[in-house]
Amino acid sequence: MADNQPKAYVRRHFVLLSFAFTIFAWNLSGLRHTAIVPSYAFYHDVTNEVSAPPVYGIDSFSLISNIILVFSSVFGAYAIDKFGLKSMKIGSFMLAVASWCWYFSNTNILFVLLSKSLAALFGPIVTASILAISNRWYPPKERAKATAAGSLVSILGGALALVISPLYATQKHEVVELSLRSCKKEALSTLTKNAFSEAQEKSEQLLCTDKHSAARDSFCCYLPVDIPTLNLTMAIISTAAFVFTFIAVKDFPPTPPAPSAEPKRFISVWDGLKRIYSDKRLLQLSISDFLVSGPPLVLFSAVSRIFPSTVSRFSFLASTLGILLAIPASIISGHYLDKKKWFWSFTMLGYSCGTAAWAIGTIGLAFKTIGGAYTFVLMVIIGISAYIAWQTAVYETKLEYAFSEDTAVEGIVVGADRVIINLSSLVFLSSIPPERVGGSTNTFYIGLAIMIIGCLPTAFISDKYRYARQAYDEEEKVKSNESKNEKQNTTQNFN
Repeated sequence: MADNQPKAYVRRHFVLLSFAFTIFAWNLSGLRHTAIVPSYAFYHDVTNEVSAPPVYGIDSFSLISNIILVFSSVFGAYAIDKFGLKSMKIGSFMLAVASWCWYFSNTNILFVLLSKSLAALFGPIVTASILAISNRWYPPKERAKATAAGSLVSILGGALALVISPLYATQKHEVVELSLRSCKKEALSTLTKNAFSEAQEKSEQLLCTDKHSAARDSFCCYLPVDIPTLNLTMAIISTAAFVFTFIAVKDFPPTPPAPSAEPKRFISVWDGLKRIYSDKRLLQLSISDFLVSGPPLVLFSAVSRIFPSTVSRFSFLASTLGILLAIPASIISGHYLDKKKWFWSFTMLGYSCGTAAWAIGTIGLAFKTIGGAYTFVLMVIIGISAYIAWQTAVYETKLEYAFSEDTAVEGIVVGADRVIINLSSLVFLSSIPPERVGGSTNTFYIGLAIMIIGCLPTAFISDKYRYARQAYDEEEKVKSNESKNEKQNTTQNFN
């Protein structure tokens, strides 16, 4: 670092972009079914919700992935801390392979589950790299923005899955289909049943219009989609992400951008986990993550079944607006985290805003009016846009608390975070989807209580403003300035 100024290399942006592109492709590919679960359920002839073999259910895609991710997230952390960023190339390659496996599975649900399992095994190698990239390649004044940018682009993959998959629909409207395995036929009116029978006799499809909107609430409607073409598109995108990652990624820059970015010794995963969870602050953050993230993860996985029938046509618009608003949210959060170093404050604000948005949605569903339905749509827009600022702050706060001047912990911090999030998804997606608790309103009532409780551990963190990485960089900067002044004085005295 010449003249005590960090050297920033242009390549840092390409390394970050390789992370973002790969995770974008993984989220887009892995969550392609979330907006059209009934469509995939019809295609594979299975239920929407998790079911016993051999039916399984479309929610099993997420369930099995989450079970594997609980363990593979630690493996991904090990790969990054032990072997460096170059291990991302292996992770990206295997994600491309998994996406092609899904394409060639056709209607075989077991092969789809196999491809999801393969992605869940190797994807965390890439996921665990975000803090290593921002900490090793970016100077302190850019780190939070780098984390925010990487998180934004990667999250956009999951958010865009809600938008892109419906674009492959072969017709504009959903249709009634009583053969759907999750269909609650007993809840349908005689009018709808008779109309469906008449349409079947004429080899026609019964549109899921306002007259038959109860069929949608009873999980008896689906959107006809060209699923093979959708699956092929996802495989091509994942392959492009691997090619870019293979070319762009390098482990370290020629010189570190800050003292805290210098290469450090590796410690075992077990020692890393003990280091993290022996810190009470990180334990409290993890408890909040588990509780506050769970209900939104259920919403995201079951969004096509949770939207009220009166505003189901706005699910596309709500997702799009949420994505667009996520861009300024990312920029603002990254800027102020870098400028003000408000790590805990932004984290607490994220938990609070997420819970407030969920409360708005709960109120909207409870009133069962058109105004309430539009309030629910507003909640979805706010929730998607706010999530990016929340995740960036959580990542950066955890690394500030866990930082060590002599050991690499970037990977294990993200790995431990992902373990918590996937455990949360596993528990709540199995326990509070609308099919299991008697409807989406009950999902929101239960979720609201859980999220309110989840905010409390982080709210009561002690030493919340003690940031180890920030203090180390400032201390090293002072030492460097003192050394520089001492050399200048020695030179002047000699002359």
